[in-house]
Amino acid sequence: WLPGRRLVFIFIASAASAAGMASWLLKLLVGRPRPDAELVQLLVGTHGLSFPSGHIACATVIGGFLFYLAPRLVKTPSARWLLRALLVVIILAIGASRIYLGAHWASDVVGGLFLGGLLLYPAIVLYNKYAAKRGTKNAGAA
Repeated sequence: WLPGRRLVFIFIASAASAAGMASWLLKLLVGRPRPDAELVQLLVGTHGLSFPSGHIACATVIGGFLFYLAPRLVKTPSARWLLRALLVVIILAIGASRIYLGAHWASDVVGGLFLGGLLLYPAIVLYNKYAAKRGTKNAGAA
């Protein structure tokens, strides 16, 4: 699967890296502390700042990119629907787990979703431009 889709891999990895860096910069700018053990039950040890959730920003970019490419990656409608549903469930489950574990506030997860969505759009636009420039018939198979 991967050898014929190097372009997809490069764009997903680049967009996820951008999401991680943007999340880190926003954490420094906002400076919001993580949930405290006095307020919530912490099930994992956490450190650093909280807003936005980098896990969710990256998951949104990766899952969103694959969601967008699903028609090109999976030919049968039922498998495509299943892939897209699975991607949405995974993103939502990661967000729920971050809150449940006490690693983030709900607003951190929402912020991560928005950040990932903001970065996803230009990644898709750039991907389509680059794939078209390369003359790729099926952009998902580039």
